[in-house]
Amino acid sequence: METYEFKHTPKTKTALITAIREEIKLQGYRADLNCIDTSAITNMRELFNKFKTFDGDISKWDVSNVKDMTDMFRDSEFRGDISGWNVDNVEYFFPMFCYCRIADEHKPARFRRNRPADAPVLEGKLNWMDVSFSISGDGVCVVSGDLSENHDYYFWGGCEVAKLPVKHLIFTDGVTEIGDYTFSEWYQLEELTLPSSLTRIGKEAFGRCRNIKRIHFSEGLQEIGNSAFGSCPMSKLDLPKTLTKIGGYAFSGFDQLVELNLPDSIISIGPRAFCDCSSLRSVKLPAHLNVISESTFSQCKALEQVQMPEDLERIEGYAFLDCPNLKSITLPDSVNYIAPNAFEGEEFDEGGLHYSIANYITNVNDCEVSAKSWDGELDIPSSISHGGRSFVVNSLNFFGCKNLTSVRIPSTISEIPECAFSGCKSLRSVEIPSSVTTIGAEAFYGCEALKSIELPDGVTEITENLFKGCWRLRKVRFGANVTTIRESAFEGCEFLQHLPLPDSVRRIERSAFESCKNLVDLGQPSSLEHIGLYALAGTAMLLMQDGPIYVGSALCGYCGNMPDHACLEVREGTTTVAEGALRGQGHLESVIIPESLKDIGYDAFPRSTQICTPADSASVITKDTVIIGREKKYRVVLVEKPQRKSPWNLYGAIVPEKPDVDARKIVKDLLFEAFRDTARYLDLTDWEGDSYSPAEEMDYASQRFAIIDLPEGAAPQTQTFNGSTYLTDESYYNSLISGGVQWEPLEKD
Repeated sequence: METYEFKHTPKTKTALITAIREEIKLQGYRADLNCIDTSAITNMRELFNKFKTFDGDISKWDVSNVKDMTDMFRDSEFRGDISGWNVDNVEYFFPMFCYCRIADEHKPARFRRNRPADAPVLEGKLNWMDVSFSISGDGVCVVSGDLSENHDYYFWGGCEVAKLPVKHLIFTDGVTEIGDYTFSEWYQLEELTLPSSLTRIGKEAFGRCRNIKRIHFSEGLQEIGNSAFGSCPMSKLDLPKTLTKIGGYAFSGFDQLVELNLPDSIISIGPRAFCDCSSLRSVKLPAHLNVISESTFSQCKALEQVQMPEDLERIEGYAFLDCPNLKSITLPDSVNYIAPNAFEGEEFDEGGLHYSIANYITNVNDCEVSAKSWDGELDIPSSISHGGRSFVVNSLNFFGCKNLTSVRIPSTISEIPECAFSGCKSLRSVEIPSSVTTIGAEAFYGCEALKSIELPDGVTEITENLFKGCWRLRKVRFGANVTTIRESAFEGCEFLQHLPLPDSVRRIERSAFESCKNLVDLGQPSSLEHIGLYALAGTAMLLMQDGPIYVGSALCGYCGNMPDHACLEVREGTTTVAEGALRGQGHLESVIIPESLKDIGYDAFPRSTQICTPADSASVITKDTVIIGREKKYRVVLVEKPQRKSPWNLYGAIVPEKPDVDARKIVKDLLFEAFRDTARYLDLTDWEGDSYSPAEEMDYASQRFAIIDLPEGAAPQTQTFNGSTYLTDESYYNSLISGGVQWEPLEKD
């Protein structure tokens, strides 16, 4: 035996690292490190993770006292032979060889993947978890401890613990949870024995373990997470009667499963939980299941019989898609919603429209109508007869339908699906019945010709991208119960100018009206609680006048250049400040907030801005402070509405005394509104080809307004709209012009 005269005799891990560094510096990355006496070292955790390019000789190291070799060669280039090491006292050793290049035969026999059947039991602990295990030579692994910690899939994917010849995994009593990804990619697993103490199996806990043939469940298990198992060749599945929840994809791809009886304790089954179980012939669903989720049994090609739950209420989309052998089904009376594509349907064409029905459901006569192309107007039928039965049209899909110009939706429809009319570029009008309560996201996305639409009172949410890209849209009538306008709902609707929101609106989400460049008015919704980032970006509302811009009780932005040393006094009654409302106003030094304020949105003010209440405002106001938002002197602008049929209809607005450009801007906006309201008379909905242009009409009306000082003690009849006061009383107008007041037309821009 070769004898070494030790050059280094480290007593600690730090001293060992110093010795290794010194020898590599002298000899290079192929250094012979057997000159280091390691007999006193007990911890070699992550040792060569610090010297990843080392590939020298350490075959003679004395590691008999080492207890921790966790991650010792992780990610290293080392390929040497350490098969002669005495590692009997090592307790922590996974993942010792994770992502390294050491051949299996060069590892100590205790740690080799191809261990003989008569090999002694391999016992160890996981250093990053309170877990102990023992692996016998015949592939039985007993695990105990706390397995509840979740893990990253990529970490476990390269860990050699998953590559040991473990065939049967037994969990001892005391294990209550198996965390996410914990045993993912243990490809050699064939059998699982779960304890009665176990209550939860996490997401992908046994993901991609494709060879599991038997799972011994125990009573006590309550939840199985998403994708908990991966395409296992099991013919039988005996689930415990304590189970309440099965996650999405949990048993997807169990292609040898023939019969499935789910215990009545289950109340929730996630999407695709049993999809692609190609041998499955019959299913008994739990009695108290309310919802069959999306694609739960899709691609179960052998499925013939399904016993439906007595408490079933909803069947989601594609729930039984591609189940060609499914026979007669009777649904309970409790069912109140069936997605149009929930079942594999019979399809046929009639009258230029395409219909889809599920004719094997004995007591449901639902039908979906669709078309790829339709010339002109369409009155969708409410029912259709086929094969001696009558089917009710309860769903539709006209995505990208060419040449469709207008459509009337029947009252049998309660929900307009996502993207139902998306991309119908010729669609100009839609008649939606009062029966509709839900309109899916992007239902009218990109309907470039759509000019007006009325939404029924049952619609409470304007969904994501609903009218995005409908740039010709001019008029929207909201129902009385709309509470939320979702992200990008009206983004890019360039022709929208006045869109009074109902008082019921509470939330306007991110980019809801972004790039609606002519939008000047959203009314005065009194219940606004939130305005998202960029909700009004690129709108005329933020360019109308100098100063803070309000929508109802929400401060949503600031127009103009803010002066140096500015202090903004938020007006009383304001309840929320929109996200990003004033974040770009670098001159804003302080903000005085009212007692009514309940919410300040994300990034609403510059970070250096000091926020205070009126009682504390004296501390932020100096001689240089410019107060924004306090009362100013106002005067009246009167505008005669250019409508020949009603020459006495007047618009008036209270505007700041100066500069006059503010008055001119408001006058132009009022004139634009006048033309909008008389669109039928002036035929300005399509400007091209008219006998006179909007510019000519504007020129006709541009001299028919004046600025008049508000008389002392005057009490006109007024109406407040979007923060401005409009005169509505004809007699008051007469009193003004008969009092010798000189009309002075504003100069043209």
